[in-house]
Formats: sequence, structure tokens, C-alpha cells
Amino acid sequence: MKNLLIITTLLISTHSFAKLNIRGFGTAGVSVTDDNDALLRYKTGSKPDFSRLSKMGLNLTNELTNEYTFAAQLIAKDRVEDDKDFTLKEDWVFIKYQASKNTSFRFGKLRLPIWLISDYLDVGYLYPWTESPIEVYSQSSFNNGNGISAQHIFRFDSFDLKAELFFTNSNFTQEFTANTFGVGIAEDFTVMNVEANFEWLLLKATHAYANDVKGNTFVSGGVPGTDARLKIPFDTKYKFTNIAIKIDKRGWEVYSEFAQSGSNSSIQEAIFKAQYLTIGRRINKLFVYLSYNIYLYDFRKSYSVTSNSVTVTTPEYESNQNSIHFGTNYQLSSNTIFKVQVSKYSVDESNTYTIIAGAPQSDDLSTGSFAKNTGRDINVLNATLDFVF
Repeated sequence: MKNLLIITTLLISTHSFAKLNIRGFGTAGVSVTDDNDALLRYKTGSKPDFSRLSKMGLNLTNELTNEYTFAAQLIAKDRVEDDKDFTLKEDWVFIKYQASKNTSFRFGKLRLPIWLISDYLDVGYLYPWTESPIEVYSQSSFNNGNGISAQHIFRFDSFDLKAELFFTNSNFTQEFTANTFGVGIAEDFTVMNVEANFEWLLLKATHAYANDVKGNTFVSGGVPGTDARLKIPFDTKYKFTNIAIKIDKRGWEVYSEFAQSGSNSSIQEAIFKAQYLTIGRRINKLFVYLSYNIYLYDFRKSYSVTSNSVTVTTPEYESNQNSIHFGTNYQLSSNTIFKVQVSKYSVDESNTYTIIAGAPQSDDLSTGSFAKNTGRDINVLNATLDFVF
């Protein structure tokens, strides 16, 4: 609410209102699986789900002076911590200071550049899939943070090199299983990002870390035989690395990312790795693609609920998942794209852990996991209508 008041105040500023730019975007989507026992994000089963992929947003920019620009993005969509659908929240709210032609600073609530498509993570019109590859994009719960960033662009004859540094405090809500979720904050969360942008090639490397992540894990039914919720405090360290590449040449497009994340606390130590490769061909208004995704996790220390307490175990538990996706997009108009994607998820048969495709993005139900391992492949059908205005 505080940020929304700031947005309103800046937008009605009479001296800069004429320079206000408003753009909108949205997705109307439907998703269905072939097994009602394997609920994707604990919502999508054998009955069509129209809420998981659907969203609506507004992007606002206001040039206050030649050096200062105000920017905000508001999105309504399903979120982990809310029972109500399409809760409207600010995605980012910041002031940008353009110190020189190639150097800028931002202050406020910022989108962290940890993904290939971080700048347009919720704008389905701008990326090829019906949803971002869930195995990779579930690797971090920290997509936004309150703080400051510095950016400088080095310009060469054949390419531009962008270097960014972020210092933030990042709040998160992360659902681990159907009845377990964590709420906390990463203090002094540092993100370093480097991008090399050629005419047809983009290379990107990101590293992020937080030495002090504090919060609580809540377990519904944590006390056996009751519906009581058990509260488990945690204080952990977190590291994240992402390497990405994008190729767009002569009608062929290639997208690939490798992400690795890890945490180490008194109740849990885990390492997660994931990668995807998407290859697509554009022919006039039609785009056809094939994507292969891999997800691996290694729990070296975890907790188990016994009664009103937590017992730390060291299971040395490993498992993996892979998935293949075939999709097609058709450009209906200059601002509308229709997409269909068919996916098959295959899971290690030894996996009895409740999370299959990874924990979701922070407060975002569009990515994440199935509710259980059914012991067989799971097929998912997505269809979306993505638009901008």
C-alpha cells in the first residue's frame, strides 16, 4: 500500500504528467494434466485450470527530469501466500538516475537480473514458451529486492558489454510442498550480472549470494493427529549462479540457461541444478520450438517433523527429472500471440519427495512442482493468448 501511494503521488505530479507512458500486457491461459493425482502447482489436474497461467499487468514510466525517471510495474496473478486469485501487487517501483550516457543508478524495489528474461518475466508476448521453463526458473525465490543498483555499459565496435551490481534486501514466500512453505528475508543480498550483446547473440552470467537469510518454515499438520501448524525458524546462507545464451539468426532461435542454487542452514543443506535448451524456427507468423529440460537435486541434510519439534536428518538424498516440450506460436496481430505447448515430465522412479519440478518462484503459482510422484510420466497441455497494449 505504501508503494502504491508513492506511485499515485508521482503520477499526479503536474510538472511531469505529460511525460507519463503507460503500457499494458496480459495472458489468458489454460492448463491441464492427464492425471488428477499429480496436481501441477497444487491446482492444475485433469480439469482445465484457467488461473495458473493467466495474469494482467501495467508498466508505468514517467520522465521527471532529463536525469531522473520514475518506473513501476503492477501485476495481478495467482500468488502462493494468497487464497484469492489475481492479487494486485507492485512488481517493481524505483527511481532511475542517468548519471551519464552509459552509467545509471536505480533506487527502490527492483527486479533482479538473475534470468535471461528477467526484464519481461511476466510478459508472455515477449518469450516463446507458454510459461518459463519451470525446472530452471524455480531455482530462486528472489526475483525482486529493495535496494540500489549500479549499471555501466561498455560499448565496442561489434558488441555492448553491460555490467550491473545490486545491493538489496529481498523478501520471499516459497511453497516447498503442498503443506509446507517458508517466509523470510535475505539481508544484504548481492547480485552481480554481466551481459555481452552482439547483433544476433546474447551471453549472460549472473552470480548472487546472501550470507544471512532469516525466516520461518511453516508445516500444516505439523503436530501428528492435529491440524496445527508447526513453525520452524531458520537462518541460512544462499548462493545462486546462472549462465544463459540466446541466439536469433536467419529465422532460427536458440535459448539456453544453466542455474545452480544452494542453501546451508541448521535444518537443511541442499544443492539444486537445472538446465534447458530450446531450439525454434520462425516462418512468417508461425514459430515452432522443441525444448529439453533437466532438473537435479541433492539433499545433504534436511529436517523431519516428529511432534512439536524438528529432527535433523542427513539422508544424502538425490533425485532427478527431465521433461520435453513441443510448442507452436502464431502471431494473430501486431500485439497478440496464440500459443500451444505439450509437455511430458519423466521422474526418477526412486523419487518419493513431494516436489518434482522444483519450488515455485517467489509468490508465483505459474511455475513449480507437482504434488506427488505418481510413478509414471505426466503429460501437460498449456494454451495461452498473450497480448500487449
